[in-house]
Amino acid sequence: TLLVTGGAGAVGHYAVQLAKWGGAQVIATVSSAVKAEQARLGGADLVVNYKTEDVAERALAFTGGRGVDRVVDVDFGGNIATTLKLMATNSTIAVYATNGNRCRRNAH
Repeated sequence: TLLVTGGAGAVGHYAVQLAKWGGAQVIATVSSAVKAEQARLGGADLVVNYKTEDVAERALAFTGGRGVDRVVDVDFGGNIATTLKLMATNSTIAVYATNGNRCRRNAH
């Protein structure tokens, strides 16, 4: 099971497609209904709008509480708190971008 954050963006869309072609179950996060449709067209099995839904809750329900095996992440610093809740034993995170740790930056 693979979680792709930003599943409708250029890299995210390709990650969804490649994972599906490889036989994975794919969860994609998006920020709008239009982007949700794009992620579904790419092959995502579950699409979660991170602005209106609880990503961890939906993803854990989808995996039967097991979590995800792989993550392809567009914003490591912004997503790490949620991502860590979803990681299965011996899982892997691949990061290709980050906006930094916004929680830490705002703490000062």
